[in-house]
Amino acid sequence: MVKLQCLISCAHMVDWRRQKQEQHPKGRLMLKLLASISQFEREVMLERQREGVAKAKGEGKYKGRALTTHAKSDQILELNRQGLTSEGIATQTGTGVASVYRVLKAARVAP
Repeated sequence: MVKLQCLISCAHMVDWRRQKQEQHPKGRLMLKLLASISQFEREVMLERQREGVAKAKGEGKYKGRALTTHAKSDQILELNRQGLTSEGIATQTGTGVASVYRVLKAARVAP
């Protein structure tokens, strides 16, 4: 990775107080350089993350996020049949109102 000292010494190439960064060729160069370094670091981090997730999946340790609303869809539909409002269903099941609407829409039931 790029050391902070290198970035600081590069930043001193442009006198930030005298000129606007984007209106001067040196300023544009610095912005593009720093943006490229930032993009590179982000891509390397995401690549390592993908590798780690793939390794964990291979070992059976990574299962992803649990679908809580999907697991509670039967309960949501039953409470809707009992006449509860969407807000009441959300409060009772511990889900969001939008999630309740999503389950009811998937089941083609009027809220």
